[in-house]
Amino acid sequence: MNMLIVSQNMTNYDVDLPEDVIYRINLAWINDLQTLKEILSKHKQHQIFLDLPINRTKPPNNKYSMEQIKPILEKYKNIKYFAISNVDSQHVLTEFLEYIPKNILGVFISLYGTRSYFLYILSFKCSNDFDTCICFILYCTV
Repeated sequence: MNMLIVSQNMTNYDVDLPEDVIYRINLAWINDLQTLKEILSKHKQHQIFLDLPINRTKPPNNKYSMEQIKPILEKYKNIKYFAISNVDSQHVLTEFLEYIPKNILGVFISLYGTRSYFLYILSFKCSNDFDTCICFILYCTV
C-alpha cells in the first residue's frame, strides 16, 4: 500500500496533487478548533492525517485535550489517521487510546524524544476488536 501524505498547507499554493493524497494537519499550528473544523470541511473529499503533539515545548505550542478532539474525530469521518506525538508515559497513552473512534484506520504514536533524524517502527498492531491499526514509533537522534 502506497500513501502520499502532505501538509494541507500545500493547497495554498499552485501545486498539482493526486486526488488520493492524504492531507496532514498538525494541531500545533492550529490556533483554535473552529479553524480546524473549517479546514476539515474544506477538505471533506480527502482523507486526513491529524497529528496531535503533546508535551511540545517549541513554538507553536497550541494544546488540545482528547476531550476537545474526540467530538471532531467522531464528526469528521474523513479523518482516517491520527498521530499522537511526544508520548512520555503509559498513563498518557492509555488516556488517548480510549478515545479513538472506529472511523480511524491508523493510530501513530511517537515516544518522547529530542531531534528526530531516523524513524523506527517499534510495533504495528491491528486489534481484532477494532478496525484500527496502532503503530508505535521511536525517534532516534544522531
